[in-house]
Amino acid sequence: VLLFGSWAEARKPGGFSTLAVGAFSLDPNADGNPEEILFDEEVMEVIELGFKSVLRNGSVRLNGALFYEDYTDRQVSVQKIIGDTLGNVIKNAAGGEVFGAEIDVTMALNDKVTLSGGYSYLDSEYTDFKLSSTGAGEISRAGNCEIAVISGETTCLIDRTGNVFERA
Repeated sequence: VLLFGSWAEARKPGGFSTLAVGAFSLDPNADGNPEEILFDEEVMEVIELGFKSVLRNGSVRLNGALFYEDYTDRQVSVQKIIGDTLGNVIKNAAGGEVFGAEIDVTMALNDKVTLSGGYSYLDSEYTDFKLSSTGAGEISRAGNCEIAVISGETTCLIDRTGNVFERA
């Protein structure tokens, strides 16, 4: 039986949204500042505790782990209307976290038959993710919209705090 623990920090660099370039160009509102498509670095800290084992004279392998991922400025693709164009841009969610567990087992029933299986559990959520958008997709994903006027334009202030990560 091997017991292990680990801590890691991952960083994904910031930059400008290449998703947006196809829809909007490098300066969507032509004001000389491409702030509409800029995003910050994403940082993730991960803590994991687990075990790996070989049992019953090598005929059974049992492995498991618990983990926690803490995101700061998580990079998320969102829909945005700039001018008259709808496109995707990368925005930073201020915070997010994932709790998870994994277990897998492999059993050699005899020389010709092996049985294996596994299970993973994820519980993800944005702990702080607020943005403004007029895109119907973003409003429906969040399920809320507080009407506001920003820089003379009517928009929705959307709060996705508490929502599950996409594809999680």
